[in-house]
Amino acid sequence: MTTSYDTLNNLPDLVFIGGTDKVLTFACFESNGLNPLNITGGSIAWYLCPFGQFTINTLTKTGSINSPGTLGTFTVTLDAADTIVLRGKFIQQVIITDYIGNTFRPGQGIVLIQPAIWAG
Repeated sequence: MTTSYDTLNNLPDLVFIGGTDKVLTFACFESNGLNPLNITGGSIAWYLCPFGQFTINTLTKTGSINSPGTLGTFTVTLDAADTIVLRGKFIQQVIITDYIGNTFRPGQGIVLIQPAIWAG
């Protein structure tokens, strides 16, 4: 059985230690779920907020659309400095703006960031 929560939170859970370099790779598909979506000429924004607090934008990154050979894919790069002070449960959302200017929020997912152990 699929719930509305499952449909909304369709990005896989992401768990990592704060202060870790991460490259997130996403694939976009047309509404049939099979054909890669052509996002060439568009732009990507990735947002992170504390779980349940959608008015607090903790982190925003720009995505890089991959080469035409990998149609419908993009990456978001998190540098260690982006997350070194973060810990807890967050929500990630992606906004895709196509070449015409239409925006899409294809989904969201849970991000768990564990605190780094102080090695001082």
